[in-house]
Amino acid sequence: MIEQIKKRRSHYPKTMTGEIIPDDVIWKALEAAQTAPTHKTTQPWQFIVFDKKNISKLTDKQKEIFQLKNMDNKPVPPSFGIVENNVSHIVVIVCNITGLVPEVEEICATAAAVQNFALALSMEGFGGYWSTGNGIFDPKMHELLELTNSQKLLGYFYCGVHDGSELAPRKRNPISENVDWIK
Repeated sequence: MIEQIKKRRSHYPKTMTGEIIPDDVIWKALEAAQTAPTHKTTQPWQFIVFDKKNISKLTDKQKEIFQLKNMDNKPVPPSFGIVENNVSHIVVIVCNITGLVPEVEEICATAAAVQNFALALSMEGFGGYWSTGNGIFDPKMHELLELTNSQKLLGYFYCGVHDGSELAPRKRNPISENVDWIK
């Protein structure tokens, strides 16, 4: 199991093929997300899934937000088209702030759920990438997703079939650099 965790990688939309991940694989990964640790069992995560035929509903809103904030009149970046063409599903990551525990605990629990989702997807041979750009803080995106004031949009998880291209070596510090062990 630890080796599978170490092998998990982020796969960016530009390295995805456009092939469709079967919906049952996405469901299995969502079920894995549901097992994340959560204080008082609040299970604060909410996932909104856009499949291939509905991705443009999300990316069209992202483009609209980009254009509204684009004071230099730059063209829409090609990354939007890459997402539309290459990504199988987009899972929108939302955290419900319940008020039962500190907000940071709800956000951490949601992040743990996303990690479970990513690991499950990887173990099935698929990949993804958690992005926090493209209008997640804009009220127009919150309107599209029908979010309430007690919900925080934490990003988008782009899911896809990796094209098999060589990945750059993972750069990680030794764990000893991130641990102070008090004895």
